Amino acid sequence: RQLTPPRIGRVNVLSPSQFKTRLNFLEFIKELTPTKRKINPTKINYKTKEFRLSELFYINSGEYHSVNNLKEGKIPLVSCSDIDNGIAGFYDIPDNKTDKNCITISYDGKPLTAKFHDYKFSAYDNVGVLTPKIELKKTTLLFITILLNIERWRYGYGRKCYKQKLEKLRI
Repeated sequence: RQLTPPRIGRVNVLSPSQFKTRLNFLEFIKELTPTKRKINPTKINYKTKEFRLSELFYINSGEYHSVNNLKEGKIPLVSCSDIDNGIAGFYDIPDNKTDKNCITISYDGKPLTAKFHDYKFSAYDNVGVLTPKIELKKTTLLFITILLNIERWRYGYGRKCYKQKLEKLRI
C-alpha cells in the first residue's frame, strides 16, 4: 500500500512522557547509548628509515609498446590497468624479457598504482618494473607496494609518474 499524506496524518504518535508504562524510556536510552572506552596507547619499539626507491630497486620500464607482433601464450603482460592486477593478456614472451617477484608501477591511467607480481610476467613500456637490488621477503615487497599506493595522491593527469620521478621518490 502506498503511504500518502492523508494516511500518515491519521497516525497517532505518542511522546515518551505519554506512555503508560513503568519503564522510563529516557533512562532506558541513556543505558543503551554506548560510552567511549578508554584506550591505552601501546608503545611499539621499532626504527624507521627513509629510503629512495632507487636505493632498494632497479627501476626499468617494460619491454612492449604493442602486442600486434606477439602470439598468445602463457606469460601475463602487465599494463596500466587497475583490473586483474594489471594483466592485459597472456602471450608467448621469451624468458629474457620476463621478470618475477617484482613490483610494477603504472605511469599512465592512475599513476603510481603499484602491484606485486610473484610470478613470471612482462610489462608494457608505460609500466615501471621495480626489481629488488637485494633479497627482500615477500611481506616486505607487499608492504612497500602498500606504501607506494598510499603516495598515489601526489600524481594525476597533470603530474604524471615516470622513471626519473620514481628514482627520486622516498618511502
